[in-house]
Amino acid sequence: MSNAVRIVGGNSLFYRDQAGGALTAAFAGAEIVFPFFAGRVTISNDSAVNYIEFSLDGATVHGKLFAGEGFSEPLEIQKLFLRGQAGGEPYRVQVVKS
Repeated sequence: MSNAVRIVGGNSLFYRDQAGGALTAAFAGAEIVFPFFAGRVTISNDSAVNYIEFSLDGATVHGKLFAGEGFSEPLEIQKLFLRGQAGGEPYRVQVVKS
């Protein structure tokens, strides 16, 4: 498994999926750091069965996405934590610079 991060479109867009880091069932060690402050964050749960949860601080659950759901909101953050119901769920995170 590679921990490589794909940055698309220069320094204003960020993309990561399970190829860049598989989800586990815990927020510990699941920090995704962007190379800039986000203006808009989009999270997509590509699992057909399980939910994924996200956190802005690594402790509090700030949202839960059920199978096939997505979330897209303007958030001024520089990191995000994801965890899966069982671990290994497919996902996508897309961030646009503020």
